[in-house]
Amino acid sequence: ISHQVKIYWRSPAYNLARMALSVLIALLLGSMFIPIRNHLVFSEAEITSVLATIFISFIIIGVLSIVSVLPVMLNVRDMFYRHKAAGMLNYWSLGRALGTAEHRFILIASFLFCIMFLPVSGLAQNPDLSLKSRVISAISYWGFFTF
Repeated sequence: ISHQVKIYWRSPAYNLARMALSVLIALLLGSMFIPIRNHLVFSEAEITSVLATIFISFIIIGVLSIVSVLPVMLNVRDMFYRHKAAGMLNYWSLGRALGTAEHRFILIASFLFCIMFLPVSGLAQNPDLSLKSRVISAISYWGFFTF
């Protein structure tokens, strides 16, 4: 597991690109709601567009994560075949190590997305809510988005 984590930490361009894409997509999708962010009552079409955007954001972040991990996995695949031929590694241990290493970066990228998307879109703005309620709603949205 520690070897896979080192592989991830030694590729900062890959990690920074993922984080920057999460922030950029959050800003782009959140900016769609700037015209309606101060409404107190939403129409059915506005609610549908909010839910559709949240759904699409899940898909976009997921697809970008899958596509961006391919170059890293090509390097890991070559290493895996060498170790498998030598009898040192099986696919279960590599899968578990990769999942453990990737999980941290998924949490960070999704957290960055949520802290950018919620304020820009206006979904976390309610003048009646206290700061504690806003933080709880942001964390619950992040938990829903991540898990």
